[in-house]
Amino acid sequence: MINFIICEDNKNVRDLHEALISKITMPYDFDYTVHSFEKYNNNLKKIINTPSNLKIYILDLELPGKTGLEIAQDIRKVDWDSIIIVLTSHDELELKLFKEKLLIFDFISKFDLYDKRMKECILACINKVLNDETLPLLSAMAVSLA
Repeated sequence: MINFIICEDNKNVRDLHEALISKITMPYDFDYTVHSFEKYNNNLKKIINTPSNLKIYILDLELPGKTGLEIAQDIRKVDWDSIIIVLTSHDELELKLFKEKLLIFDFISKFDLYDKRMKECILACINKVLNDETLPLLSAMAVSLA
């Protein structure tokens, strides 16, 4: 079971993610659930703190209340196995996000090949789960550290 957790304050973008996940997962034979949130709340907190099979978080960086960065920090306090994808319209924050050392899988600009990058990320995550492959980001880091 894969849990996709979307936290995005724009309903149209949330709906786009849900549709994209449904379209991409259609040819595969596995169970998944999509949880959508417009902001951090007790239900999202409960998901973060509940051990489960793989979770793939898709977090907008700018959210009312708690930011996507703060949510990613909360996730990493209890879970280093889940995948986190961060979305934003502020490219200049990419370096700051990676400096937090939260093992962010990808940082996707909402203005730079957004649909293509989201599809690639979701497919890479699904392939990781189904084929137990190394995620591209992590394998690139291992090569650079060698």
